[in-house]
Amino acid sequence: MYAIEFKSPIQEGGFLKIPEHYLPQLNGNVKVIIFTEEPTTSPDIIDRLMESPLPMSEGKPLSREEIYEPRI
Repeated sequence: MYAIEFKSPIQEGGFLKIPEHYLPQLNGNVKVIIFTEEPTTSPDIIDRLMESPLPMSEGKPLSREEIYEPRI
């Protein structure tokens, strides 16, 4: 088995167009692996945490004074 690599937009119905010059090399079954580009927009971390807050096993929220207390 050997590999052929090319980029192709996904057409209506989920079809991929194989470049014409590769068609003579293809016969029988093929193995298809799809790599997709990363989405250009990622969800904001604050939005994600608001939707799914991280569980806290112990502790209590800090008071305003504790938050702004100078630290060494």
